[in-house]
Amino acid sequence: MHFLSAEKINLIESDPLELWSVTSGGYAGLGGQITFGNANGNRIATVRVGFGAGGGFSYNPSGGLPGEAPIDPFKGCVVDACSAKASFNAGPLQASAEGGGARNFNNDTSSWLSPFAGSSRFSNGWLDGGSIWGLNTNANVGAQITIYSGKK
Repeated sequence: MHFLSAEKINLIESDPLELWSVTSGGYAGLGGQITFGNANGNRIATVRVGFGAGGGFSYNPSGGLPGEAPIDPFKGCVVDACSAKASFNAGPLQASAEGGGARNFNNDTSSWLSPFAGSSRFSNGWLDGGSIWGLNTNANVGAQITIYSGKK
């Protein structure tokens, strides 16, 4: 028999999809970024290295993996990606664009990270509506590896 604790119930009520991520990093020529979080119940950790300029930190309440979602969310795996991206984030103001490709080894599939999938938005509520919050501006070209756990 399995019982949910009060803490788990509160987390499910406040974040039923268990989505979030935190990113921090910097580029002064050579640089990198680290992201950790949760994507639909899969814990994720990403390390990105490359060349660029800028840096900062951000919180994304929508989380997510690069490329396609796992076909089998109960199986952990690795996603490799190479891309060029630019982003700006100041509090609730956010704009970004990315172009490149990703390979999900769990799915045995590759997908494009389209430059036309860029986004910009403004939120008038604190962490409301999936808005990315932080202080960040950077442009970089690099490669990354994301490791994610199987859903529990």
